[in-house]
Amino acid sequence: MNKRIRNILLRFKSDYIVGQFQSEFPDIFKMFWNKTAVFVTSICTMSMLLNCMTSDKQDMGKIFMENNAINVTGGLIAGYTSQDGYVRIYKGIPYAADTGGQNRFRSPQDVEPWNGVKDCTNWGNSAVQPPQGPIMFWTEEFIISNKIYSEDCLNLNVWTAGTEERKPVIMFIHGGGFGSGGSSCDVYDGEAIARKGVIFVSVNYRVGIFGFLANSQLQKENDGYGNFAILDLIKALEWIGDNIAQFGGDPGNVTIMGQSAGSGLVQALMASPKAKNMFHHAVVQSYDIIKAPFMDISVQIEQGDALSLPLEKLRSMSTDDVFNLKWASIPCVGTDVIPYDLIAAYSKGAANDVDLMSGLVEGDKIFFSESTDLPAEQLEKDMMISQLALADSAQVPGYKGNVYLYYYHHVMPGENSLSDGAFHTSDVPYFFNHLSDSRVSYWTDTDRRVADIMSDYLVNFAKTGNPNGVGLAVWNTARESSSYLLLNADPKMR
Repeated sequence: MNKRIRNILLRFKSDYIVGQFQSEFPDIFKMFWNKTAVFVTSICTMSMLLNCMTSDKQDMGKIFMENNAINVTGGLIAGYTSQDGYVRIYKGIPYAADTGGQNRFRSPQDVEPWNGVKDCTNWGNSAVQPPQGPIMFWTEEFIISNKIYSEDCLNLNVWTAGTEERKPVIMFIHGGGFGSGGSSCDVYDGEAIARKGVIFVSVNYRVGIFGFLANSQLQKENDGYGNFAILDLIKALEWIGDNIAQFGGDPGNVTIMGQSAGSGLVQALMASPKAKNMFHHAVVQSYDIIKAPFMDISVQIEQGDALSLPLEKLRSMSTDDVFNLKWASIPCVGTDVIPYDLIAAYSKGAANDVDLMSGLVEGDKIFFSESTDLPAEQLEKDMMISQLALADSAQVPGYKGNVYLYYYHHVMPGENSLSDGAFHTSDVPYFFNHLSDSRVSYWTDTDRRVADIMSDYLVNFAKTGNPNGVGLAVWNTARESSSYLLLNADPKMR
């Protein structure tokens, strides 16, 4: 109907519009005629109707949600709905203050209150980082869509469906090598997974030097030095604890989930005493803590001191000047934020006791395998050694959390699928049951089956800490069998 209205208004002018509109849509015309006679004589009013009826789902949602604002930390917010009205979506919700100026290189500060209703229908700013664009096998849907880079980047997004209360919550942490990335990628869309009964939250955090700087002066301040990004995520978890019930979520059932560098940050949170009791399950996608260990804080402090810039200067410099400083970004152990890495935290009984789902993708070999030319079966065994070691490290007295391991090797279809294979990050759309429109001509029934299976496992895990459920292949814990699940269209234990 909307396309027909648009065509009519483009083809005809003035009074003829009214007659044509009346003949094509008599019921709609009568409704508006009864409300106001101005409608039939005003092209402007007709244009307003056209805009309302043909606007995209975001604008349609604004109209609905402005009368259903939610009160969160900082003030009232309004989002939009999915096209069928079932999923409510809120984007760019601030969970902490601007991290620029005197807030730079400090723990995240409380969000500044705002007046009125904040429009949360668009992505928030992305963290300061190099300009992003498609590269290698990461096509446009894997790249952040909001390329406004700012230190005022601590914002999150929420997808929630239906009217049920106390739904389990998934907080997703994006990847990007600790130096890039953001939550506004198409592959991180939470609408489909929300329809399966969870609340999906995706988070932006500081990356690069802004998220991981350490030096002797910052060490004296002891306000997150070396691990500001981890404190950002803890602040986001605090926000979830304080606000997620407003969206129908259960703050007592939170799963943290991350991919690549985001997965490393999940493991940092699992090892952080500051995050204790803030989440209950964890999903680790494509990060090998054994082959890619965190940095000792002493090394990071040495790197920071080598910049020979006093802290006052670092906080007064422009964003671009700080960004252009050379810096190796990675979480640091040896601080009160992360005393130990996850393996050591397990051995010392210091890890947060939560259920864990952890695994690798075949294409992770470019990061975590010494030889990328091994036969597929041997490569799988080689890569999963460290995952099994991680599970073994969790088997300490008093630790109750179960560990579920997986290996993913389904190939995402596309123009270069034969050469790309099951590449790093290609599992994400399947876990979220979100098969992007950008590949609509490539998706098959097999892909839809894989997405349904993997998202069911994830939702079950978020609900109970156990991925198993009706109609799914049995997924044993690593404790039960020292084994893992092969994730594809026909999952089976290895």
